[in-house]
Amino acid sequence: MIDLAAVVGRVRGVLFQPEQTLADHSRPVPPWRIVAREHTVPVIVASALISTALLLLFHPILLGPDVEIQVGLGLLLRLAVRIAFNFASIAVMAAVVSFFGGLLGGRANFDAAYVLAALSMTPAYVGGAVFPIPLLGQLAGLAGVIYSLVILYRCAPALVGVPEENRGKHMVLTVVSLFVIGAVALWMLSPLLAPATAAG
Repeated sequence: MIDLAAVVGRVRGVLFQPEQTLADHSRPVPPWRIVAREHTVPVIVASALISTALLLLFHPILLGPDVEIQVGLGLLLRLAVRIAFNFASIAVMAAVVSFFGGLLGGRANFDAAYVLAALSMTPAYVGGAVFPIPLLGQLAGLAGVIYSLVILYRCAPALVGVPEENRGKHMVLTVVSLFVIGAVALWMLSPLLAPATAAG
């Protein structure tokens, strides 16, 4: 059973006290499956549901008054694919963080890297939830991604033991690798991730 109050508290902690929150949730480092079940899944699902609801509300502004979103099985399928894609992306991110952590003098510990990836990406998913709100949502989405990368950079030494002198290199290699992997994955999945729209 997921403790929603704990999820909300963790999200708030990551947003306002990221280093302390990540430290508190990595002593000792929990198995990645527990973090996935208790944090990653509820955050990703909530983000996807909220953003979909807001898209339905604001789509005339975002897509034009002549574009209609079809609510049905297609939209549900795209929502499920989005959730699965985001869940997988955290695991891939953890693998990349762990790999480069071990390569650059830190610890190649997937569980620790998963804690770092899952919690550091929380602001990005919070921003993504409100992304469909015109202008303010896009600004919040961009701010969330930037803040997530800042948390990843600042907390990598504590969680995966990256030496201070290699922290920048670890960050660059991680971001570039994730960009390439993400671009390929999005290209392959673009037909399923495209908005469920039809001309009205």
